[in-house]
Order: sequence, then structure tokens, then C-alpha cells
Amino acid sequence: MTTMTEQIVEAISTRLRNAGLPVRDTDKSEPYSFESQVPCIVVDAGDEMRPPATGIGFYNWTLTVSLWIVAEGPTPKLAPEPLRAQAHVAVYSPDRTLGGLVSDISVTAVHRSTSEENPALGLTEAIYEIMYRTPEGVM
Repeated sequence: MTTMTEQIVEAISTRLRNAGLPVRDTDKSEPYSFESQVPCIVVDAGDEMRPPATGIGFYNWTLTVSLWIVAEGPTPKLAPEPLRAQAHVAVYSPDRTLGGLVSDISVTAVHRSTSEENPALGLTEAIYEIMYRTPEGVM
């Protein structure tokens, strides 16, 4: 049995792959562990929160998912931008519900940095909030 979190991350990864984007199944536990595979996108599940108000028999959840996008270029902080734009379109298309799996997806923040080891390497984290609902007792 898979959790909703696993299903959501897999649905996002599938959309990115179907768009021809370089998604890597890499553990994000070590910062920059995926730098050797440039350009690339790593899908990373973050925190889940449940608002205090809930309906009878179900829970509403908000899941944070980050897309870590790495690319090289002459302007390192902006090098991941073309890939981020393509990823954003892929996540939102053809609908913002991942085919009915979730209620909504919205981008909430974008963080940019560069690598100290490789000055030409840019790293962008695009953070999405994903809202979904489960019956009580179901993850």
C-alpha cells in the first residue's frame, strides 16, 4: 500500500519525465548529492500539515514538494531557469489536480543559489504546496 505522499511525488515525477525533462531518482538527504548529473531535476517530498479545521470523515492536507533544479551556465543563478519554466508547465499541465489525485497545486517560493565547488553551477529550489484530502485513517 502506498501513501498519498508517494502517489503525489510519483505523479509529479511522471509528468516531468513525460515532458522529456531530466528527472533523477536521487536521495536529496545530502545537499548537492546530484550535482554530477547536470542538468537535472530532483523531486523531494517535504512536510505535510493538516489544518485544525476538518470535515467529518476526512482530513484535508497540505504537502510541500520541492523541485531541485541544477544546471550550468554563464550566469549560474539563472542557469536553471529554462528548465524550471518547463518543469512548471509540466506540473500544471493538463490540470492542477494531477488527474484528480489532489485538490490543487500552487508554487509558493523559488530559492536560487550557486555551488561553491563549481562556480558555473546554479541550483534552484521551486517549492509547491499541494492540497489533497483523505478519508479518516488513510494516509
